[in-house]
Amino acid sequence: MSLNAQINKGANLLGGTINFYSTQGGSGTETANSNRVFNFVPVYGKAIKDNFIIGGQIILGKTTSKQQLANNGVNKSTINSLGLGGFTRGYRNLGNSGFYVFLENNLSFSYAENKFTSNAGGSATNNKAYRISYSLYPGISYALHPKWQIETGLSNLVYAIYDHPNSTTKTSSFNAGIGIGNISSFSVGAKYILGN
Repeated sequence: MSLNAQINKGANLLGGTINFYSTQGGSGTETANSNRVFNFVPVYGKAIKDNFIIGGQIILGKTTSKQQLANNGVNKSTINSLGLGGFTRGYRNLGNSGFYVFLENNLSFSYAENKFTSNAGGSATNNKAYRISYSLYPGISYALHPKWQIETGLSNLVYAIYDHPNSTTKTSSFNAGIGIGNISSFSVGAKYILGN
């Protein structure tokens, strides 16, 4: 039983990825900010040729932000999101080590609801938005067993995002980026391969 066997055409892939990061900072004595992001993405894919998978995913996310103001006020924001996406992933074996490198392309559509509260002015809002996003996700996986892989990668090395809020003010935004400055956003996951 070889751990470096390729993923054969016709194999099915089941798995999931957990993506998380947390930041804290501020601007001197005036404010203190914290952000926490958590995403869970269960996936299913099929090998349409050796070491090449196409598939779909469900995207579940939660982002919480807190801003402590200089006047002892606190702004809080909670964003819950749900989405669907498609992906392609190509693998390359690294010799006989059991390691693979992979490159994944993701295209997704998601819906988010943002609940904002502030005790500084007693305000509260509830906004909804739609998002279309693309990301290029390089990573490395290790075959623990011919059927089980664990992986990690940079989930936002290259990205493009279009946001369209559903509010009375008509605004849209587009953001894109590339670089290792996004290294604070990494993911860990596991995949199970059914079939060959």
